[in-house]
Amino acid sequence: MVKEIIPQNGTIYKFIGDCVMSVFRGDYHLDRAIDSSLSIKNKLSSLPPDHEFRPEVSIGINSRDTISVNISSTTQ
Repeated sequence: MVKEIIPQNGTIYKFIGDCVMSVFRGDYHLDRAIDSSLSIKNKLSSLPPDHEFRPEVSIGINSRDTISVNISSTTQ
């Protein structure tokens, strides 16, 4: 999945188990998110039929305003 997100200028936000959370910022962010999602689905569907494990994926896209900040602390 990461190999399909990065070319669309997506940023991997975090991994949660087998979940990949990514962020698409800037112009056409929704288009790029959709393109990477379709690319992931196409890659999975193109696996050979005799492949012993055929993964299924569910993809959700949320396109709302977000506030992103870095929180850090200093050590002394």
